[in-house]
Amino acid sequence: MTKQWEMPVDDGYSVRVQTHIWRYEGRLVDFFLDLQVLGPDGWITVEHIDCCHGYCHHHPLNGSDSRPIHRLDDVADVQRAFKQVETVIEERIRIIQRGIER
Repeated sequence: MTKQWEMPVDDGYSVRVQTHIWRYEGRLVDFFLDLQVLGPDGWITVEHIDCCHGYCHHHPLNGSDSRPIHRLDDVADVQRAFKQVETVIEERIRIIQRGIER
């Protein structure tokens, strides 16, 4: 089962997190999140987090290399990684909002 949703993170609805998850037999088996800002022509992904090559990765789109968040050895690791991603996303949102406010 696939589920997708957007969550605004500021009152002006200028920053949001778009989440995509996949479940199999009730267990989280894959996910990715896009951190997006509202540009003049619509939503622009500025960073994303995904699961591939045996790791959950954070991909800043500023030219920096991806950063591993959690190794994925089994399905239970996907749920653990998803919980860790919450902290990463909250930190990145704060940084982006500070940049927008300037």
